[in-house]
Amino acid sequence: MGRALRACPSKMLLQLRMELEALRLDMTRKSFYQFNYAAIGGAETALSSYNSTLGNLPAQPIWAVAENYRFEPALVECKKLVADIGEMMSVQLIVEGSMNSSNPYFSSSWRRNFSGGFILDMGVHFIAGLRMIVGCEVKSVSAFTSHVDSTLPPPDNISSVFQLENGCSGVFVMAIFWRVVGLKGTLQVERGNRDGKHGYSEGSYEAEPRCSYVEGARDVAVLEAMLESGMKQGALVQVKKF
Repeated sequence: MGRALRACPSKMLLQLRMELEALRLDMTRKSFYQFNYAAIGGAETALSSYNSTLGNLPAQPIWAVAENYRFEPALVECKKLVADIGEMMSVQLIVEGSMNSSNPYFSSSWRRNFSGGFILDMGVHFIAGLRMIVGCEVKSVSAFTSHVDSTLPPPDNISSVFQLENGCSGVFVMAIFWRVVGLKGTLQVERGNRDGKHGYSEGSYEAEPRCSYVEGARDVAVLEAMLESGMKQGALVQVKKF
């Protein structure tokens, strides 16, 4: 049996910045706008190294990303229902989240040591849900970022429009819900309290690669492109493909 490697997708790729390429970030406001988004370059290095070593190992190691949003019952059901609302016309993802000293994540160093660390940490999960629901990749983004709370590393707010590979456009603003508008109707998912027990099938089936490390890299690539666009005053940025 292979060895399982599991990590939060945003934390995994942020760690790759440090370990694979020894990337540095000057967190002063002057150098902030000169920040080089190299996390995806680090991810490419890691993916290449992983794939190149597979043939030399007696057992294939399992590299998985524990992305919990891909197993949210509401999102999984939404993925099944999205075809019923007709041709996709627009997608909206609105995230309103608080982050202050009362939050246990507020003082975590790995979230504070990188520009946009809190946006990456929170946003990567919502992007994972978005990509799963729409069933296609984000092609390009245009975003604006701002810094509102001086106790958080910049930026701490982001508003973005994006285009999917199927030609549909959408908006991402970082209240938590997913909304897809179709010709025949609108589908909306809201996350609330857990609704009790869920049934399951005892039959066998081929598992979907919801924990793939490639999926984790693709989630982060979308956020990286949005943050880069914000640095460039809303310039259109193509999302890196894996």
